[in-house]
Amino acid sequence: MKVLLIDDDEDEFVLNSDLLQEARSGSFQLDWADTYEEALAALIQGRHDAYLLDYRLGSHTGIDLLKEVRDRGLHRAMILLTGQGDDAVDQTAMELGASDYLIKGEVSAVTLERAIRYAVEKEKSQERSRFQAEILQNVHDAVFYVDRGGRIEGWNEGATRIFGLSAQDVI
Repeated sequence: MKVLLIDDDEDEFVLNSDLLQEARSGSFQLDWADTYEEALAALIQGRHDAYLLDYRLGSHTGIDLLKEVRDRGLHRAMILLTGQGDDAVDQTAMELGASDYLIKGEVSAVTLERAIRYAVEKEKSQERSRFQAEILQNVHDAVFYVDRGGRIEGWNEGATRIFGLSAQDVI
């Protein structure tokens, strides 16, 4: 599994390399980006299975990077790493698409391996859901979703074409 550590401190690269070598699966390749710009380029290319983002990245933050990735419509398995816990940062990271939030110094080989595996599987599951949603949206048949009370919650283009009503009008 290819993992990219995004951190401006080389010591963190060495530490995380050691942790991943201790991991039970032992099948991790850790690469390193030490600037925001290098990290963004790597995230755009998407050649890694998971990305470990440090909160502090020089004049930027991992939150800035998460926003940039979201704004570009990219979907990546990302985990935010920070030196200290902060509930507001944790919440913001999750809202911006981070799969996990880990506190440096509290991370073990087992914890890091699990976080990476979960982040990758979560991203795969979300990708399947996005793909299925795209199919349903573009199928020629009418597809709509109703809640338990019988209220319509979703309406595809096929339903709009067949019934002559937009999703916004119906919902």
